[in-house]
Amino acid sequence: MVINFILPGYSSCPGGGLKIMYEYANRLSLMGNDVMIYHAMNVSRIKYKYPALLLYLKAKYTYFGLPDWFEFNPSVKATFINEIFDRNIRDADVIISTQWTVALDVFRLSSSKGKKVNLIQGYETWIGNDINGLYESYKLPITHIVVSDYLSDIVFKVSGVKPSIIYNSVDDKGFNIKNSIEDRNPYTISLLYSEQKFKGTKYAYEALVECHKKHPMLQVKMFGVYKKCIYISEWITYERCPNNLCSLYNSTAIFLTTSLKEGWGLPATEAMACGCAVVCTNVEGHTVFAHDKDTALLVDPKNVSQTVNSIMLLLDDNNYRINLAKRGNEYIKRFNWDMACEKMNKIFKELL
Repeated sequence: MVINFILPGYSSCPGGGLKIMYEYANRLSLMGNDVMIYHAMNVSRIKYKYPALLLYLKAKYTYFGLPDWFEFNPSVKATFINEIFDRNIRDADVIISTQWTVALDVFRLSSSKGKKVNLIQGYETWIGNDINGLYESYKLPITHIVVSDYLSDIVFKVSGVKPSIIYNSVDDKGFNIKNSIEDRNPYTISLLYSEQKFKGTKYAYEALVECHKKHPMLQVKMFGVYKKCIYISEWITYERCPNNLCSLYNSTAIFLTTSLKEGWGLPATEAMACGCAVVCTNVEGHTVFAHDKDTALLVDPKNVSQTVNSIMLLLDDNNYRINLAKRGNEYIKRFNWDMACEKMNKIFKELL
């Protein structure tokens, strides 16, 4: 098949939504499909800080197509486009979008650009601040695929049509145990730093401060895409756009995420695959793989004291931490990329 991927913008640093789309593009290419990735630098209903043409020219002459933070199959092609118009996109069998604003633009394309598919990776109320536009995208007469059960329920409630579900997966070659779970420093914690409020970093920091008071030997490793981290302390380090996340996860015993909402929670699954005991919020994007006191410890969003108690349980009882990490690591193996891509490929073929 000839498959077009239409993505919202471009990032020189890793991002969860883009990473998932790149993974599908890569693996579908390895299955023998002709794959082209289009990075759309101007998407309707989004307000940009700079003129769209300037963003397009900067991307085109600075990044040259594919980011270096993801390892692509050489057969995957990529380019930048200023706008999502027919003239900018080749004819294909299937065209797949992600993000609701992109789905609306793709829907307006000619049928020659491919059967239209939209991968919904989250309840994207924070994008564009336009709930009516979001729901409009759910009602489009195209093929919707979601990454979790709760997203399926939302789309069905709005559109009356049940979307297909393909759970996200973890690359077991890129994320695995390199340092044994038993031998890790039990007083080490990793977490994603984000300035987006719904990621809840402030609640994680408040909890970590309390834990550090009780265990001064605690070491925290934050990572993210932002130029600097606002939390400056000798027991907190920050690495921007780390080039080896697997090693970072493997250097810590615990992974913490206090997001207020998630479509899936990719870093938590990566950390599980690398042998971290996970403490995460009890939100629907986590509970597919995070089962309280079995594969992870769940805490209520914004509940700092509960987060402190869960972290302290792992710090104070090393055997509990080890067993939780092992169960989580074993459970996350069921989210397999080969199975996900086979299902995606099957959906595409059934559309033709």
